[in-house]
Amino acid sequence: MQLLSWLLLGAALIALNWRFLRLDRLMETIRSSFSRPCKWRLDPMMRGGSYGRYQCRACGAEAFTSDGRAPRVCKRAARSIR
Repeated sequence: MQLLSWLLLGAALIALNWRFLRLDRLMETIRSSFSRPCKWRLDPMMRGGSYGRYQCRACGAEAFTSDGRAPRVCKRAARSIR
């Protein structure tokens, strides 16, 4: 009975601190790794400059290129955690 109480207390603490422990980002990363690949979209505000800013519509990652083409590699693992 005491083990069950400790398990419930642990589950409650994790649930209350879900965002603080960044488990929401972890679950999002795991979920998006099994989903569709990156679909890059050029940021219209950065058009015409020496670098193009691309943002993925699938996972939200962003990347900059200087050749005018969308990135070939997914930058999902490199995106910043907010």
